Amino acid sequence: MRMEGLCRTLLAALVPWLVVPTFLVGCGGGCDCEQPDVELASLEIVDGSGQTGPVAQSLTKALVVRLLTSSGTPATGQTVSFAVAGGGGSVSADSVAADTNGYARTQWTLGTVAGPRRIELRSVGRDGTPIVWGSMDATATHGPPAVLTVAAGDGQSAEQMQPLANPIGARVTDRYGNPCEGVTVAFAAGSGGSAATSTATSDTEGMAGTQWTLGLPIGQQTLEASIPGLSSVSFAATATRAPSGAPVAISKVAGDQQSMPQHTMIPQELQIRVSDQLGNGVPGVPVVFSGGAGTSYFPAKTIVTDGEGIAKWAGYLHDAGEQMVNATVPGLGNASFKVAVAASGGRFDGVYTLKALCDLWPPVTAATFDHLLIRDNTWSDPNDVGGIFGHPWSGTVQPADGATVFGYAHTRLFPWSFAGVMSFDASGRAVGSGTYHAFPCGSDSNNRGTWSAERQ
Repeated sequence: MRMEGLCRTLLAALVPWLVVPTFLVGCGGGCDCEQPDVELASLEIVDGSGQTGPVAQSLTKALVVRLLTSSGTPATGQTVSFAVAGGGGSVSADSVAADTNGYARTQWTLGTVAGPRRIELRSVGRDGTPIVWGSMDATATHGPPAVLTVAAGDGQSAEQMQPLANPIGARVTDRYGNPCEGVTVAFAAGSGGSAATSTATSDTEGMAGTQWTLGLPIGQQTLEASIPGLSSVSFAATATRAPSGAPVAISKVAGDQQSMPQHTMIPQELQIRVSDQLGNGVPGVPVVFSGGAGTSYFPAKTIVTDGEGIAKWAGYLHDAGEQMVNATVPGLGNASFKVAVAASGGRFDGVYTLKALCDLWPPVTAATFDHLLIRDNTWSDPNDVGGIFGHPWSGTVQPADGATVFGYAHTRLFPWSFAGVMSFDASGRAVGSGTYHAFPCGSDSNNRGTWSAERQ
């Protein structure tokens, strides 16, 4: 019994010393007794990769990855970085710690440049070495159409009613300048021109175009491109004149419905235009101007159209009342001008032509005056804006047995002197002839000759 009691006493004393070595082994012997770090061994992409969304917008789904240890258990607490690799954009959290199930999440907002985009999944190893576990991709598409611009074909020229050499093109972009595909653009040409297609759909480059045929007006023309809700843009082109075709029409340009005093030069030229099938003026066409019914002292006169297809007449009207002047082109008809002529009073005998011939052989015409007016036995040249050397004519008509000396003011160097008889014949018309002395004519330094006057 004594021996048994002694053993029990010794065992009780040794128990504490026997337990201590077991506890140390459990701690790993010599450690600080802290739980070791969980090491990230692999990363799985769970959701959010391969999405498509508009630029500058958040993707619909969050990016989700799972972090695992080498034994396949969640690497809780380990962090992963979501790094935007290009094209701009951002994530709601760029460094995320795995939850108790090993999941890490973030939201990706795309940048403003359309196209493929990528995020890299990164971490740092125990030794500080960067590790890239993989990447997640997305596609950024253009935003809504915001801007329409002129892109091609502006500033061309072509003949009127002809298509431009190159098509015109408008470009559609979003607010960030990304081309917008699939947008309908409307085209409307002005000046009577036309677009081959009234609408066109933008391609992958944001381009929409059409062929523009110019209208009739010569000069600058415009075509408008538009998209509902956006500011429209205009293209400009220059229409050049097509070669003149055959004359097909005549029209009045100026001078109709004017008024004037009797026996004077018409205030405004009568202008007629000869045009081809495009409405362009045709040069070189003879136009005959003649007096209408009841118009006297109006010899017909042919005037050829100028480079713009216009013929202009200016002259005297000697009959009071409403007078008609006709402009005629054979085969095209005529156009009539109305002119109100106010009576000037007094007896009017007529309009005369006076010709002066030098005493040379053969005779040389020294001067011709087409509008000598005889009224109340006096005569004058109404076209006396300048006369010869800036002086008007004047004189009187006397009976047949009388003599009239034609007075004419003269310059210091070249005096004119007409002498002769201007008288009324049996029909009441004045006729006349005589001699003159004037400035040199031909080789005759002392110019003398004869004159004659006859009624037009």
